[in-house]
Amino acid sequence: MRKYFVVASHPDHKQNLHDELVAPTGSATVPYRSVDIIDPMPGSEYNGTFYLTDQEAQTLKEDPRVRDVCLSAEEQGLIKTVTKIRPGLFDKAVTATTSSHNWGLIRCINTNSDVSFNQGYGSTTTNYTYNLDGTGVDIIFIDTGIEPGHPEFAVNPDGTGGSRVVNIDWTQFGYITSAPTGGFMGDWDGHGSNVASIAAGNTQGWAPGAAIYSFRCIGSDNGSVTSIYSGATLGAVDNLQAWQTIRAFHLSKSVTSTGYRRPTIVSCSYGYLQAYTRLTNINYRGTNHPVTTTTVAYGTIGVPEGGAGYCNQFYSPEDADIQSCINAGVIVVGAAGNYSHKIDVPGGLDYNNYWTEYTGFNYYYHRGGTPGSTPGVICVGCIGAYTVDTAGTGEEHKRQFSETGPRVNIWSPGDYIMGAYANKVYAGSAVVDYRASGYYLNKISGTSQATPQVAGVLALVCEVRPWFTATNALNFIQATASTWNPNQNYYSAASDYSNLGLLQGAPSKVLYNPFNSATPLKID
Repeated sequence: MRKYFVVASHPDHKQNLHDELVAPTGSATVPYRSVDIIDPMPGSEYNGTFYLTDQEAQTLKEDPRVRDVCLSAEEQGLIKTVTKIRPGLFDKAVTATTSSHNWGLIRCINTNSDVSFNQGYGSTTTNYTYNLDGTGVDIIFIDTGIEPGHPEFAVNPDGTGGSRVVNIDWTQFGYITSAPTGGFMGDWDGHGSNVASIAAGNTQGWAPGAAIYSFRCIGSDNGSVTSIYSGATLGAVDNLQAWQTIRAFHLSKSVTSTGYRRPTIVSCSYGYLQAYTRLTNINYRGTNHPVTTTTVAYGTIGVPEGGAGYCNQFYSPEDADIQSCINAGVIVVGAAGNYSHKIDVPGGLDYNNYWTEYTGFNYYYHRGGTPGSTPGVICVGCIGAYTVDTAGTGEEHKRQFSETGPRVNIWSPGDYIMGAYANKVYAGSAVVDYRASGYYLNKISGTSQATPQVAGVLALVCEVRPWFTATNALNFIQATASTWNPNQNYYSAASDYSNLGLLQGAPSKVLYNPFNSATPLKID
């Protein structure tokens, strides 16, 4: 017997399923015995855990009330990781200076590439103009944590006024039983602080008026990592408990003078991965190919071809809890991923492609993964920083590491983005933040950095449209997006998966912030 997550297909089915599983009777899909329940997970509308045999789990999957029956992410061999990337051979290292700022702020208040700004790894000295700052909006980051004392998170741009990172006791909602080692504050890597500063930093971000919340879910649950600022030992929060708590947090908010709850936006710059190991077969567009390595012709991307590689994977229990949050009114933005794969949509030509492990287990590799491709999540791809001049226009490209394809909803700058960070090297050394001792900034790349650009702009939108749902948010982002004509031959002239610059059916839409006038916005 093993611990299995039983994921209901609809909240209405959960209790009936649990009642039948623990009853001594059975059916064609439910075991003819009283199944031991491990955790009914009252904070989840869909999930519960039970002791089942492998055969019982497979049979239960056939029940129409069941979305999935699966082992934990760890037992499935999924790797939970933040979505960042180290610089590759396709571009040169770009380093931070104390005067550097997030170039996405300027790119996304322009509908077209600005030649003077975009040539090569160019720069421009100009003003970032805006009239909204995210006041009245809560942005939650599920990541490596956030250092609340970093000057980027202060009320004022000079680092004074106190921190906007809310040190909330998440256990009050009943789904996290105790705080992790070191409490809920603190960042062990710098990644979480970086993405939070891109969305809501006071000099690098879009929404310097937003309240900032943190779940440190990427890291170690046994306290083997330490704070980048204080050196304190830090533990992690379980992802499912985090999502259940987010839903409860949002629903606990009172209705404000706007007539609505304060908006909640969740920015997710992480994902679940499966390594291409022990392959025995690839089923590509319905045909089996007995290959044992990554093969670019079939869209399994390794570095180099035939070498190591990863594909994004879904984790059904977490997908279900994310869906509950979205249904409750939470807006979720997720990173497409940094492993160069196409992400197709149901009914698409590549959606059902899979590779088989030696155990006989199949992994779908063109579906994306949790949370970036979870239904209802706004999926963000990454624009590269380097541009070339073609006929007098700055020509951009999709960054080669970014996932692509029809499931990507929007593109935004994610290459060498300035923000809060640890005192460590990325493409170059971190620089001291002059506003407070012991804090640093650096330029980081990945769909991780593209994602909070979108979350930050949505915070501005929700400041004046607090009734926005996830669907409203996606429609707004796509309707206001600027049309994009990237150089899809930047890396290669090939027309197959080996050309990592192809959009492969992704929309040609770049994030645009229409609230970019220096004139204060008035709502009559």
